[in-house]
Amino acid sequence: MLAVAAVGVECVRWAWFDSVASRAGSAEPDRLDGLVDALATGYRRRHDWSFLPVGATHAGAWLRELVARSQDDPKRLSPSLPYRVGLLDRDDRFLAGTIASRAMIVFASIDTLERPVV
Repeated sequence: MLAVAAVGVECVRWAWFDSVASRAGSAEPDRLDGLVDALATGYRRRHDWSFLPVGATHAGAWLRELVARSQDDPKRLSPSLPYRVGLLDRDDRFLAGTIASRAMIVFASIDTLERPVV
């Protein structure tokens, strides 16, 4: 009985998150174009990530602000998008923002999207 309930909850969770993701997440990759361009410009100028603010707190706040500024139409911006963007280097080392843990990705069925900057 408990196993059936767990399967039922899992099916409901997948159905809920799938419908939300298909509506809200389908346009978000396009919304990152301005952010990717801004990061690529900073990287090209310095030839590394030294243009990022020092410290995780400062770098995270800076990245959230950059996400908001890089939107062509702020009304289209999901209010949570600046809090769901993270920056990794080519070796997958954390640089700034927020990166969901593997456990959270599995538990909450979080969709991840990787966009190369350089």
